[in-house]
Amino acid sequence: MTLIAHPDLVEVQRELCSANKPVVFFVGAGLSKGLGYPLWHELLRELIHYGSQVERLTDKDVQEAEELVGRGDYLTCGSLLRDHLQSRVEARLWERFSPDTLPQVLGPYEKLVRLPCAGFVTTNYDAALETAYSKIQKKPLMTFLSKDERALGAITQSTPFLLKLHGDATRRSFVLSSSDYEELLQNASLQRFLYSIFFSYKIVFLGYGLSDNDILIPLKQLTRDFYGGSRRHVAIVPEGKYLKTQRDLLENQACVNIVSYPLSADHHSVDSIIMNWVLATEEANNKEFALNGAENCTDLLKRHGAIIIPYLRNTALRLYEWLVALPNRWGPSPGSGPRAANIAEGLLAMSAAARVIGIRFEHKDLLSQLLSFSDLSGSFISKSLGTAQVQTHSLSMFALSKYAFGNADLMTASHKAGDWLLRNTAADELGWGRFGQSSAARSIPSCWAFAALLSVKRFPESTWKKFRQALLQAKALDYVVGEKGKSCTSAAWLLWLLSQIRSAGYWSTDEENLMHLALSQLSDPKMLYLDEVERYQIEGDGAGVRHGIWVSWTHASAPAVILGCLPWINEDPERTWFSLGKAIATVMQQASEGGDGHLKDATLEREGTPPLVFQSLYGLWALSECIEVVTARASL
Repeated sequence: MTLIAHPDLVEVQRELCSANKPVVFFVGAGLSKGLGYPLWHELLRELIHYGSQVERLTDKDVQEAEELVGRGDYLTCGSLLRDHLQSRVEARLWERFSPDTLPQVLGPYEKLVRLPCAGFVTTNYDAALETAYSKIQKKPLMTFLSKDERALGAITQSTPFLLKLHGDATRRSFVLSSSDYEELLQNASLQRFLYSIFFSYKIVFLGYGLSDNDILIPLKQLTRDFYGGSRRHVAIVPEGKYLKTQRDLLENQACVNIVSYPLSADHHSVDSIIMNWVLATEEANNKEFALNGAENCTDLLKRHGAIIIPYLRNTALRLYEWLVALPNRWGPSPGSGPRAANIAEGLLAMSAAARVIGIRFEHKDLLSQLLSFSDLSGSFISKSLGTAQVQTHSLSMFALSKYAFGNADLMTASHKAGDWLLRNTAADELGWGRFGQSSAARSIPSCWAFAALLSVKRFPESTWKKFRQALLQAKALDYVVGEKGKSCTSAAWLLWLLSQIRSAGYWSTDEENLMHLALSQLSDPKMLYLDEVERYQIEGDGAGVRHGIWVSWTHASAPAVILGCLPWINEDPERTWFSLGKAIATVMQQASEGGDGHLKDATLEREGTPPLVFQSLYGLWALSECIEVVTARASL
């Protein structure tokens, strides 16, 4: 049984998905540990060290304080520190926990505050909860201290609420010593409030050790009052946190069920549990996909693969079902006749899906159909233009190469296709244009041409070096090789090509620099991953198409980014994971907008226009490859 399937956690999920918000989260220092804040014993040791540095603690005082921490007598140690440091204690705690010390990304807090709950209680001094709530919910979280006695009577009327039980750095209020703690125990309003919420709500303890009497007293009292029949709560704790006798005491005398998770430095399991609840509650509210921002998708992919994989798989299966239900396999739109480029894209997408998600796929008829688009010279003809078009040709050749081993007809066709490419580089010798022997090389057709030739072991190193040098000199990846515009899709397909070049052993510092240039361009926050339309002019007369006429090729940008980034997640993790998360978020949004299973880019597919089939083909290919990589990482 996986941890997220634990019956107590499933019960919390069920209540979170209900309409009456019956859950309150109790947050301890363990949840803030990942933000750089100390646990209580660590904080005390920091203060001891500080007291020694400022000569307010003698060596004897330091020894006594350390012994108190070692015995777990934290309150007595806090009293010693207050006595010796006096006003310096509050000043130091303010410096340590002020809102200015919060990191920009608030980790599990940004997930927790998305959950539909009645409120939060925390023993932490930091401002992580209220800051995360304001960031995500775009409104303030009503916050109270235990000494706000008048407010405690009405606190449950403000939902969600936040009770900061042991103080708040923002208000420079800190419970640290025995006398501070005694005030909490003598606060009748606070004890009544805690009794009330323990009676009314399921409490979920996160990062909290359940060792404070101000919490245990009302829990035990409630259990006695209802003879063990009161509402049961849940504490999620690391394995080994409690001895059996301690666990039994909490479960039998305080009605707190203990759920243990494998201990790790970042308490990753707790983050995954919260993430799973978020996705479940969003789904319960009929949302196609929760957390569809780049930052959140990145976190899901990188840290919570087991949770996001079912969502990716479901979207991929819907794409597959939509694609195989089309009357033709495949053309630019559902009602159009087959085209070479679309058949090639379908072969690549379906073969990846068959390998990863187990769909059934027969390829023989499609391969025969694709071969019917080639002429005697070996070139693959664009049916729309009536002439050979480099990207159509390279796509077809690359797809054929995946099936050519042991098939004489396919090997002959691939060889002839390679001859055609090598004869038809652009006049500027920097790669390939849109057409054979075009005047200027263009980035994306060149990437596909290089990949196709590499797949049949005919990689033209001299042409590659000129292409590579032109891109490095321009310091930008445009549609036209060497120009300084910035195309998301050009950078993505270049990354995809570079991974194949590296695998084939053609690698140097120049390739490394090119990889970082492409990642830098993709990770620019201003870079959108929406589909791009590349316009170009006809060069040479085709069947009914005159020289000089402007036409266009539409690129599925987000799937290209996924395919480009996947091979580099260990080389440049920060930029690659962010770009991958942003691209997945875009694809999932397009799947949601498509409605019937296909991907829809609202900037291209307007009301009344047919869907673009190629977009969904690339989406299926990219999602399948992503599922494979993320599944492998999640199993480590």
